[in-house]
Amino acid sequence: MFHTLENHEARNSDKRMFQSGESTEFTGMAIVELASDPNKIQCTGKILFTSFLAR
Repeated sequence: MFHTLENHEARNSDKRMFQSGESTEFTGMAIVELASDPNKIQCTGKILFTSFLAR
């Protein structure tokens, strides 16, 4: 049997974080744009933010 500790404050923090987050559709559109970019090799090895890809 597993026992877990409830941290209601952390759970509420997670909810607030995701309320103002991006939709899965927005992320999907950014991935499609990156995949279709002929210069995508320039993005190799980098951390990319969807807000950057949306430009």
